Amino acid sequence: MRLESLGENRMEYYEFKEYIIDKNFNFYFDTSALLSLYRKRQDLVDYFDVNIQNVNNDIRIPSTVQEEYNRNVSSAKFYLNNELKKNTKNFQKNIFDRVNQSLIQISELLSNSDSPDLGTFEKLQNDSIEKLSDLNDFFRKLEVSEDEKKTDKVSELMDNFLMISDNLLPTISRVEQIKLMNEGYTRAKHHFPPGYMDMKEKYHGLKKEALKKSQGQKKPEELIRYLGDYFIWAEIIKDVLSNEKNALFITSDLKEDWWEIPKKDYDLVSYEPRKELIQEFNELTGKSIRFIPFDLFVSFLESFNNQESLRNYLFQNIAEIESVVSDSILEFVKNKEKLIISDDDIIWNSDITKGYVPYNHNVMVLDTEIISAEIDSSDEGEDGGLSVELIVSVNIRGFFDVSAGLEDEVYRSVNGDFTVEDILIQVAIDFSPSQVDNVKGIMIKDCSDDFNLIVEEAEVVGMELIDSGSIVLDYEDPDERVFEEYYQRILNKDEEWFEK
Repeated sequence: MRLESLGENRMEYYEFKEYIIDKNFNFYFDTSALLSLYRKRQDLVDYFDVNIQNVNNDIRIPSTVQEEYNRNVSSAKFYLNNELKKNTKNFQKNIFDRVNQSLIQISELLSNSDSPDLGTFEKLQNDSIEKLSDLNDFFRKLEVSEDEKKTDKVSELMDNFLMISDNLLPTISRVEQIKLMNEGYTRAKHHFPPGYMDMKEKYHGLKKEALKKSQGQKKPEELIRYLGDYFIWAEIIKDVLSNEKNALFITSDLKEDWWEIPKKDYDLVSYEPRKELIQEFNELTGKSIRFIPFDLFVSFLESFNNQESLRNYLFQNIAEIESVVSDSILEFVKNKEKLIISDDDIIWNSDITKGYVPYNHNVMVLDTEIISAEIDSSDEGEDGGLSVELIVSVNIRGFFDVSAGLEDEVYRSVNGDFTVEDILIQVAIDFSPSQVDNVKGIMIKDCSDDFNLIVEEAEVVGMELIDSGSIVLDYEDPDERVFEEYYQRILNKDEEWFEK
């Protein structure tokens, strides 16, 4: 089945969990996605580390991605310091210098006028320049330290899981490189995706850089780096052709040469891949490729694993769920007793009344017992919550007394016990998004005992009687008792005669 048959090319959580995660899809990571991990918070890195190692999809890293990662990982590790330097420079250039210049211009205009506010302005001007100067000096001296624990965690994840040798695609040969270079250049010149945006942004800069590094001799390895996106695209197509699996491309590069840019660029769910790329991939491979922004992938993966972890815990600890819902179930069964134990079962049962009219009757439930509980189904909500349906089996035990006759005369009085077995109740339980979200903390800290706290907060949102069970009656028939007493008397007389 082609995933495009689902309709839109944008990635929805339903498609992710139903058709992609743990299914016939390989995960292809872009350089931007891997390097962006160094910019994430410690807790997000921890969650991603656990979640990505729980999936069963194969991870594939194009050789171009590996080369770009190795070339840029050092600066990525010092992202905070680099961004701080860039922003402090921007402050001096875009704020301090401009404000200072504007204040001077206004002061000159006021000085050439007879405005009575000149003195007040000059005081405010001096105060403002002094405060801006203090802020500028503060920024110059400001230093931040990188989170080495987080950086080490990301590096360990790369070295020991994501970028291990089994995940790496073969290096592009020299002959193949020349072929891709010609194709990529032609595509970029004609704005055919992917990669033409990098030609705009990087080509001339790379020419200068390559010239500087080679002291006059231009190295092709340095110059063709602007074609990196197309090289990655070509490597994915080649790998899919050899392993016969669909592809999920995961990237933090949200430029127009990969995506149809939505009107609201902050809404990651609205990003759709370029239709030209989808068509090219399908025509060349006969397989499906899906695109997903890295941050959306992290979010979907987290939701899936949180829900999956909670679901697995529920399957393994069904007794805990039973204890949470038992009171509600017993109350539900009590309210349904007349439906479960119908008049036809006992009061109008012909074996009991023998056709007489039941005048007096009493049916009393003595005990209701939950026999078993099983998870019938579960459904992950788009909001990150989890709904679970249970099938609970219940038995009822009780006592009955029926007197029947005609014209106000009682001819039969029957009493005994009854049991209603295998009453089936469908129970719907909801776990809120926040409850499911708490699972990730348990996963990171490996505190499985804390799962029961989440289970205890589950909300029973619905119950339905799906089978009223079968009733078993245990009583002594009075007619049979009369016959038994008669035959016993005859038997006793026979024994007396024989003894004589």
